[in-house]
Amino acid sequence: MICNTPITFLVYNRPEKTIRSLESIRKVKPKQLFIVADGPKDDKDRLLVNKTREILDTIDWDCEVTKIYSDRNMGCALRVSSGITEVFSMVDRSIIIEDDIVASDSFFEFQELMLERYKDDQRVMMVTGWNSFVEYPIEGYGGFFSQTSSIWGWGTWKRAWAYYRFDPLENGVIDKINIEKRLNIYMDDPFWVSYHLQCMEARIWEKLNTWDYQWALAMYTQQAFCITPQISQCLNIGFDEQATNTKSAHPTTFMPEKLKQMQILSEVQICEHSTSESLWYDRASLILYLLMMQSDLRVLYLYYKHPNLLPGGLQRKGWELYLGVFQYPKICLEIFDLLEKHIEKSKLDPVREIFNRI
Repeated sequence: MICNTPITFLVYNRPEKTIRSLESIRKVKPKQLFIVADGPKDDKDRLLVNKTREILDTIDWDCEVTKIYSDRNMGCALRVSSGITEVFSMVDRSIIIEDDIVASDSFFEFQELMLERYKDDQRVMMVTGWNSFVEYPIEGYGGFFSQTSSIWGWGTWKRAWAYYRFDPLENGVIDKINIEKRLNIYMDDPFWVSYHLQCMEARIWEKLNTWDYQWALAMYTQQAFCITPQISQCLNIGFDEQATNTKSAHPTTFMPEKLKQMQILSEVQICEHSTSESLWYDRASLILYLLMMQSDLRVLYLYYKHPNLLPGGLQRKGWELYLGVFQYPKICLEIFDLLEKHIEKSKLDPVREIFNRI
């Protein structure tokens, strides 16, 4: 397969992971490749940054390469968002992969097909290659519209990225009121609305130096959807100390170690209407994300059983948000049942035991 859609490759200072991720891109030999790279923080970092960039000089297929490199360290949030903005000053669509994502061949096929089919459909703002539960089919369809999105292998259009705002609250109270109103219209789950409002109140993008929360918020405020494949087409290999925001090893409890291949047919059907299955997927995906962000679920369970031990102030609000997962023990157990088809039972049993107690 030759990929005709421009690919944007986001890299920094992880040469080993960059090699693995680049290898999946090399297989489809894109005709156009944008490489967005941040600059080093210090002299030690410069060695890794330079080594990573040297790897990218080994591209050995016929390809137009555009390097969007920074000499100074801009930080993850600004480097990625400004890099994508620069890409869309040159092209109308792009597949976007970070240096810790290994994509299957079917990922690129699915992206190309969906980015062409929905290029003028304002209901859709992105296409992801990530399925939260590895495999979550809706009968008769190869993918579905979801409110939940993931940037672990994805694609979008210039028309959609135009709604992105690095600071969603740049206009203060006016923005806050407008976003809250739109969230309540878009989402029928009070828990989900509460989660996003608390993230917004805490200006989570500043605390985590991230760009993707703002992208999700742009989708929600435009009442738009993400296309999710029935089978996950990407692996995330970035959960370690080299990561910017995912240093905990705990998320690997809920992730497969191997890719499944998905046959992509040009006539693949996408479920464009809301179903009980898609509604469950959206709610369960948020719950799974909250579970993944805990380095030790036993601590969270301890706070659930003994709320008097919770710290005070803003930290307490954060813990209370994560404690919301215990409102949904049935959904959590259903999540574990789905994942058990693809992940070792021994990994899931300890967390399953916690929710069996409730």
